[in-house]
Amino acid sequence: MTPKEYVMQTGEGKVKDKIAEVRKRHGKILLITADSVITLDGKVFEKPESAEHACLMLKIFRDAGEHEAMTSVWITIIIDNEIASQ
Repeated sequence: MTPKEYVMQTGEGKVKDKIAEVRKRHGKILLITADSVITLDGKVFEKPESAEHACLMLKIFRDAGEHEAMTSVWITIIIDNEIASQ
């Protein structure tokens, strides 16, 4: 799986979780979700687990030079408990 496919998959998972949560309500709902990752040499780095882990990740990115940030954004409209647009 490429990093782009990965971030799209995790973003889609987030929106599906939120849809299940908000479907319990009625009316019109605009749901915006997003997920971001950093990639370096094909490896995906998710959110750090601690402050120490964050420092380690930042040092890795600094020492490696170029890295890439990827974000998937999902916008979903739910009307009367049905997905109207995604």
